[in-house]
This record gives sequence, C-alpha cells and structure tokens, in this order.
Amino acid sequence: NFNRFFPQSMKTMMIPAFEAGSREIFSQVVSAAENGILSLQHNDTLNAKVDALTTMVQALSAEVVQLRKSDLGHSSNNVRSQTSNQVDQMQRMRKEILEALQVQKYEVAFTKALSASSADMAIFVCKAAILEEVLSNDSSALSQPILLCLMQQLGAGLVSSVDSDLQTILVWLQEIALSVDPGDEGIQRHVPSVLQQLHASIIAKMQQGNPSLKRPLQMLLQVVRGMQR
Repeated sequence: NFNRFFPQSMKTMMIPAFEAGSREIFSQVVSAAENGILSLQHNDTLNAKVDALTTMVQALSAEVVQLRKSDLGHSSNNVRSQTSNQVDQMQRMRKEILEALQVQKYEVAFTKALSASSADMAIFVCKAAILEEVLSNDSSALSQPILLCLMQQLGAGLVSSVDSDLQTILVWLQEIALSVDPGDEGIQRHVPSVLQQLHASIIAKMQQGNPSLKRPLQMLLQVVRGMQR
C-alpha cells in the first residue's frame, strides 16, 4: 500500500534524482566561480537546469499524489468490503438463530446470539423466541450461565434502548431475574458484578424521567435488590 510504497519511492526515485541534479548544478557553480567566468551565459544555462530539475520533481510529486489517491481508493474499497462481510455474517447468524428456535433448540439459539457480544443480538433472539416456552414457571430451557449472560447483555442495552425494544428487555429481565439461581456453582462468583451493573443501568434509565417506565423499572429494581442480599 501507499505507506509501504511511499518511502521506497522517495528512496529509489525522488531523492536520487534530486541529489544528482543538485550535485551537477552545485559543481558547475563552484567551477564557474573558481574560474571567474560566471557570466550571464552560465547563469542562463544554470537557470535552465534548475527549471528542468524543478519540472522533474514536480512530475514525480504528481505521481506520488496519484499513488496516494489510488491507495486511498483501495483502502476505501477494503472498508466497504469488510462492512459488507460483517453485515453478511450478522444476517447468517440471525438465520441460524431463527432455525434453532423453530426446532426448539433454545440453548443453541441463545448461545449463538450471546456469542456476538451485542445487546442488539440479545434483543433479537428474545423478540424471536416465545418467552413462556423458554422461561416457564416449572423450569428454564436455558442453563444458568446462559441466563446470567443474557441478563448482562440485556442490562447493557437497557439505558440506550429504543421504545420498540424496551418492553421486550423489561419483560425478559424480570423473568430472568426470577429464574437465575445466585447460589449455582457455575455462576456464583459472577452474579454480584452482573447484578451491580444491572442495578446501575436501571437507576440510569429511571433518571431519564419517563413516567410510563417508573413502575416497571421499580419492580425490576426490587427483584434485583432482593437477589443482591
């Protein structure tokens, strides 16, 4: 790319050309001065050489500018390609999540969604799943580690969530809080930090001052505080 080519171009093209031309002009000036014949004719000759050298350097500079533009174009194409690949990857992941949900492979679907480490993907799988099937009163279709990770990611997206996602987040967090077992050996040491983060997110959301959210947020906060005791 340009960052690699530019120093090499300077070393092999511009600098040698400029040094060679400069040495020739300097040599002629010194020689003329020593011989006392720095006449108008010599001045004209030297000026012509300087002009030629300047033209050459300008041409090389223009080439370097063109190379920079070309490199920037390639870089822009690479960024667009990477973005496109990321979009394709997310689309494939959503498709795989929906396929797993259709055959009631809930642990697989939620594990895949949580592997993206994105609140958006966690919200997506919750919206696509049927809450009563995943978190029933009798048992949970999700393991305790997956439940705790889901709580963490939904909590992370709570403060910045849009209205269309907020109801989903609150309902699922409420049910997850009732399903998580803080004493489970697999998650016990991680529970305090996740609950602390969720507690802070709830407080921050309440401080945004939406009166319609006051009651559901307070209910969720009470459940979280009960788990922290």
